Amino acid sequence: MSAAYDNYNYQAYWKGRDYEHESEVLAINSFIKHLPNNLNVIDIGCGFGRLAPLYLNKSKRALLTDSSKKCLSEAKVRLSKDPRVSFLYSKAENVVKKTGSQKFDLALFVRVMHHIEDPKIILKEVNRLLKKDGFFILEYANKQHIKATFMNLKRGNFIFPFEIFPEDKRTSSNQNEKCIPFLNFHPAYIKDLLTESGFEIIEVRSVSNARSRKLKKIFPHNFMLLIERFLQKPLGKIHFGPSIFVLAKKK
Repeated sequence: MSAAYDNYNYQAYWKGRDYEHESEVLAINSFIKHLPNNLNVIDIGCGFGRLAPLYLNKSKRALLTDSSKKCLSEAKVRLSKDPRVSFLYSKAENVVKKTGSQKFDLALFVRVMHHIEDPKIILKEVNRLLKKDGFFILEYANKQHIKATFMNLKRGNFIFPFEIFPEDKRTSSNQNEKCIPFLNFHPAYIKDLLTESGFEIIEVRSVSNARSRKLKKIFPHNFMLLIERFLQKPLGKIHFGPSIFVLAKKK
């Protein structure tokens, strides 16, 4: 699986997606600002270290992990001069084995969940990584976002809001070729998994609520982010947007 990730240019993906990136920054900053300082942080699926500046301000130590050697090497270029930062090449499901007895105050799992076919295993592993009362920031692709719900209801699929199981967004040919999974999750499904895995949900935010090429062309970037800032928390209550961020705490 790591070879497939190595063939993808994640830095190129984020070019032209300033709105999406800064929307995620807003969500993560809103969570982190309430957490204590001197945290021992683990970023699982860190990519090229895109989000590291957000949590390093609160960190005593930070371990960045990824299953892509290419992404980790890019992260090292950006962050290796920071003595607080270390790196680990590992699949998400193997991180516990490779970190041994290490425990963390905060774990992040952002832009990774949609590639996970058995999220329950991962969530239980994250719980094992955390200290008692440790925090977890999770992002997942929202199956029930407003556009998907509207389109399904328009097609007459009136049970769509109640279809709780993950939706594989790959084409049938990609599935047959065993391409990287791309799953959207129902909020109720994730809520149940978090509870079963020993987490208490503290806050939910709906992110990238105006993800639209047309809207980006019509409205100034700063205006889009201003609206995003005020709507993330209230829209999180109805899981409006395509990306959902969750702040949870280990029970």
